[in-house]
Amino acid sequence: MDKFLKYMFFGITVEQAIKTVILAIVCFLAVKAFYHLFQKLVNKSKMEHGVRTFLKSMVKIVLYGLAVMIIAQSVGIDMTSVVALFSVVTLAVSLALQGVFGNIASGIVLLTVKPFKTGDYIEISDVKGTVVDISLIYSRIRTLNNQLIYVPNSEIVSGKIKNYSTLGMLRVDHTFTASYDAPTELVKQVLTQIVAETPKALQDPAPRISVQEYGNSSIAYACWVWCKAEDYWDVYFDIIEAVKPAFDAAGIEITYDHLNVHIKN
Repeated sequence: MDKFLKYMFFGITVEQAIKTVILAIVCFLAVKAFYHLFQKLVNKSKMEHGVRTFLKSMVKIVLYGLAVMIIAQSVGIDMTSVVALFSVVTLAVSLALQGVFGNIASGIVLLTVKPFKTGDYIEISDVKGTVVDISLIYSRIRTLNNQLIYVPNSEIVSGKIKNYSTLGMLRVDHTFTASYDAPTELVKQVLTQIVAETPKALQDPAPRISVQEYGNSSIAYACWVWCKAEDYWDVYFDIIEAVKPAFDAAGIEITYDHLNVHIKN
């Protein structure tokens, strides 16, 4: 039996192998127990799903990595060279994937700070649309013409973000022109009536109809109307479509830039 225990297998005795197997079982049971506890704590938190998934993955990698290092040391493997090699490989991978890691870090910032959420209508640089999904690397945005655009999170974090849905209401801004011959109060009265008859336009906050500018050929009127964020485009186009018929019925001329030439004999 003593000779059997001293039998060498790849430089390891059977006795050492048995101890290593027992240590491996203990380590992996400890890893599973700790990871299960960590998982329960993370799932109870209010963090976004993407952040929870990322943290759980990182903790699992670290725990299993530590377990492997402990087992390797128990069989006499010098971990100094292994750690050095691992550091070099990690550095090489980090340099090769620095853009990906930058997006992941930015994704964690977005999911933690929450400048927008799924369903919000936002504008980022030259992209406007509704947020479909926020992942750790890309955020998906659906434009009004139903294009799905994947925007890297690093670009979002480093740029300006306009969120049109955060406060729940948006203001629709229009500018309409009318002839100098049309009485100012009549134009304002017609625009006020149009806004009042627009189904999804809000009356509180109150709309604002005012003279905005005296131009070369016409008077410009500002028409500011509040609505719910999801009703923005409905209100925007409903008002535009209603203006010309209402102006025509009231005898208000919608002018355009023109030049009058007077010839004298």
